[in-house]
Amino acid sequence: MEEQAIQLGETYVLDAGDLQHLLNNLLNMGYSVVGPTVRDEAIVYGELNSISDLPIGMTDNQDTGTYRLEKREDGAFFGYAVGQHSWKQFLHPPTASLWEAKRKGNGFHLIHGNGEVPKYAFIGVRPCDLHAIEIHDKIFTSGDYKDQIYESIRGNALIVVVNCTQPGGTCFCASMDTGPRAKSGFDLALTEILEKEHHYFLVEIGNEAGTKVLKDVPIRPAGEAENQAAEQLTEKAIGEMGRTLDTTNLKDLLYNNYEHGRWDDVAERCLSCGNCTMVCPTCFCNTTEDITDLKGQVAERIRRWDSCFTVDFAFIHGGSTRTSSKSRYRQWLTHKLATWQDQFGTLGCVGCGRCITWCPAGIDITEEVRAIQWVEPVCKTCVLSRDKSFETVRRMLAEHPIIRDLGDEYLDLITECSSIVRFNPGEFIIRAGEDADRFYLIRFGTVAIETFAPERGAIIVQTIGEGELLGWSWFIPPYKWHFDARAVELTRAIAVEAQLLREECDKDPHLGYLINRYISEVIGQRMEATRMQLLDVYGDHT
Repeated sequence: MEEQAIQLGETYVLDAGDLQHLLNNLLNMGYSVVGPTVRDEAIVYGELNSISDLPIGMTDNQDTGTYRLEKREDGAFFGYAVGQHSWKQFLHPPTASLWEAKRKGNGFHLIHGNGEVPKYAFIGVRPCDLHAIEIHDKIFTSGDYKDQIYESIRGNALIVVVNCTQPGGTCFCASMDTGPRAKSGFDLALTEILEKEHHYFLVEIGNEAGTKVLKDVPIRPAGEAENQAAEQLTEKAIGEMGRTLDTTNLKDLLYNNYEHGRWDDVAERCLSCGNCTMVCPTCFCNTTEDITDLKGQVAERIRRWDSCFTVDFAFIHGGSTRTSSKSRYRQWLTHKLATWQDQFGTLGCVGCGRCITWCPAGIDITEEVRAIQWVEPVCKTCVLSRDKSFETVRRMLAEHPIIRDLGDEYLDLITECSSIVRFNPGEFIIRAGEDADRFYLIRFGTVAIETFAPERGAIIVQTIGEGELLGWSWFIPPYKWHFDARAVELTRAIAVEAQLLREECDKDPHLGYLINRYISEVIGQRMEATRMQLLDVYGDHT
């Protein structure tokens, strides 16, 4: 297609087999093309000379502290989420020379920067990472103090976004409004579409530079079907996000909770390794080093990436101001989600999920925020105050498998009966013989259901965990607990007030039927577990 026939604001179709033409154009225009490739069993960014360098037919399986590269069943070029690398390694290099001074007679000659500025074309930039680049643009290239190294590299860079159609288990860009589809800020944007007999890209052009890249590339105007296919894929991706983060009043929440007990909890797990800051696409902490050669002929100042998780990063005269893991993690999360807004007018998180995937201790930023959003325990069962928490509880219930089975029509009703709870390891949640005045939907942790036997003490009948229901006696007269239940580890759950829900079941027979059906299944499972335990207790051990 002729260059002049390409119109900004229109969309086009690029067949997958013609992607090499686009890559060739970039190479011929003098760009160093960088994109995703496979190395060391991970998807990383490296130099591309052919589309065969792309991770064709590969995907990544990500969860808390987990990353695995796996084969896909198709030939997708960009069928993954994000790897541990971000584009900041090119725009804000890990090591950069700020200046070098060389002795010249009685004086010296000063050299600024790293020399020749690279000309990058980034292919495969995800929308969340595009937002991270835009955040760095604001930080490094606006205001009175500009970063000349970043500004020079960024000014030479061309960005080809690939919209996300398969988010990972730790992604939450939809919560942050940073994806899965890019709306602006790109030169070209591609959406990869694989149909039964057609593999192609929907192409959007962001500016004149993007138009020039498409010169002589075999594309054709997109029709309604192609545009709808791309829209459906990104809409589907929104519903497949592995995580969510409620950003409502987030800044004030963190400002008002500097002494929240959750900081102690996370400090017990945090290794202060700094992985989260290294993989984060927006973190930009750095330090400077001055180097002089032994002859005194050359001196150099170098900037290197650093992390707010290192003790020395907060060192001032007299010592470090943040000596504990608690203070360093609090600084990182509060800066990322609160003080960053005051400094730069934006959140410092784009929802890419890298800090969750690559944390060796399995710390989840969305879970930490959610824990602080919950109000402190106010009664013996740790039921939390529901002041301003309706939407949070509603969202958590909507994610719980039991409530999903009941359907959306009962979501608000059950939310009205619910509150959020937390139990420490070893703490009893229910005790046999007490009133069954609530039941629990386990969100995180492990609970042991126990009974007491003379001469044997407590016997564990069953253990239950995430997604399961604790307690059925609330539904059956005389509404007394038959077993003890104790938290084996830190456990979080939603507590549902039994009397209120029983009254609603009396009013709505259909709701009563649905709950009765589920309770019957739970009773059957628990009776089978009890039977097996009794066989173990009283069976023949000879």
